[in-house]
Amino acid sequence: MIDQEDLLRKCFCDNPEESKKAVYKIGLEFGLLPDKQRVWDNLVKLTSSEKTDFRNEVLKTLTYAFPDVPVKKKYGKI
Repeated sequence: MIDQEDLLRKCFCDNPEESKKAVYKIGLEFGLLPDKQRVWDNLVKLTSSEKTDFRNEVLKTLTYAFPDVPVKKKYGKI
C-alpha cells in the first residue's frame, strides 16, 4: 500500500532530491492514492516553487495525474 501522507510530507521537505523523488512517485502511483483530490491540491501548491527543476517535475506529475483527478465532483462535467 502507498503511504500517501509520507509522500506528501516528502514533497514539502527541505531536501530537494527527496522532494523531487516523492513528486515523481506520486506521478507513477497517482491512480492508486486514496485521496486524489488532496494530493492534486497539494501538487498545485507546489507549482509556485521557485526551484525551476522541481516545479517542472511537479508540472509533469500534474500532466500524468490529470486523467485520474476527481474534478467532476468539484467543478461539474468537463
